[in-house]
Amino acid sequence: MGNPGIGSNGFCIRDEIGDLVYAQAEEIGHVTNNEAEICAIVQAVRCCNSKNLNNIIIQTGSQLIQKILEEEWKPPWNIAVWVDEIRELVGHIQISYTHILREGNKLADALANHVTDNGRVDNIINPTAGPDDYHQSSRIEEKISQD
Repeated sequence: MGNPGIGSNGFCIRDEIGDLVYAQAEEIGHVTNNEAEICAIVQAVRCCNSKNLNNIIIQTGSQLIQKILEEEWKPPWNIAVWVDEIRELVGHIQISYTHILREGNKLADALANHVTDNGRVDNIINPTAGPDDYHQSSRIEEKISQD
């Protein structure tokens, strides 16, 4: 692995009480850790837009990315295009960015690691989803809570 190295990313969407609603992870090729983090946020914001979600809180394990998205710092050249895309996508929704410690980001990290070994994770978790849609991300989340 290393930085840069072969990367993957993951994100999860939770409702207002913290229940898991959606989870996705994918391999993204040869990237830096900052590229993987910003790419996950792009995917999450695209997903939120496609589901017409508003009042979004983006939690990132990277304080650098948080400061860039809050426009306190300028983005490095290698992530500037993704930052611009995020700013365009969130133009019409309420959004805030927070930095969280690694412990708070366990599910997204586990999804990213899981996809490296098992392929893409793309599960909608809702009452009409099939049992396989729910159980893959739920099993990962249960395993994480046991660790």
